[in-house]
Amino acid sequence: MKKLSDDDIKQLAGFFDLLMKCDVRNRKEGKYVNNNMPPHLKPTTTEALTLPSGKVIEVPKCVVSFDVWKGKPLQDTYGNKQVLDYKGAPLFAELLVRAMFKENNWDGVWVDSYRKCFRTKMPEKVKEVIELPEQPKQIYDKIVETTGFRGCWDVFLWNDSDVLFVECKRNKKDKMQESQLVWLETCLKFGLLPHNFLFVEWDVK
Repeated sequence: MKKLSDDDIKQLAGFFDLLMKCDVRNRKEGKYVNNNMPPHLKPTTTEALTLPSGKVIEVPKCVVSFDVWKGKPLQDTYGNKQVLDYKGAPLFAELLVRAMFKENNWDGVWVDSYRKCFRTKMPEKVKEVIELPEQPKQIYDKIVETTGFRGCWDVFLWNDSDVLFVECKRNKKDKMQESQLVWLETCLKFGLLPHNFLFVEWDVK
């Protein structure tokens, strides 16, 4: 795990400062990040997460149910991940969440920690080589320099003035990993706020 230099921290802090200025402008214009979320993914509560430092952070949380895919079985299910149905297409929860945000003028990727790559489509459909846009890449790369690849939340999203990390956890089956809490704490140290994160607790209908 690489330690950031003073120049690295200043560079990243300057970019996050820009994000915070955008956030202030968005609040004044009624464009707060949570108001730009898909209706079914807007937070209705919070999830209390204990950081490695011992500090407790309340992260916006939504609870949602998805339809199960009942079409042709997929050959590659990543170790029997649940396949869901979104508008007639088979998707994993991470890609379904990304698709819903995409319809609300966000862009983003599923951060596939299993095979260490970014995805926008199901893995068996296409082999993707995705390059992040400059500003999201700057955020992602600097955090990875501190924490390593492990720990990034499932979905990394951005629009013209906001970034959002989304963690998808199936109800009563998944739990937060220590590396994900390290990622969260690192982001907060760099200047991101709890509303730049979303905890999606999901289950099937």
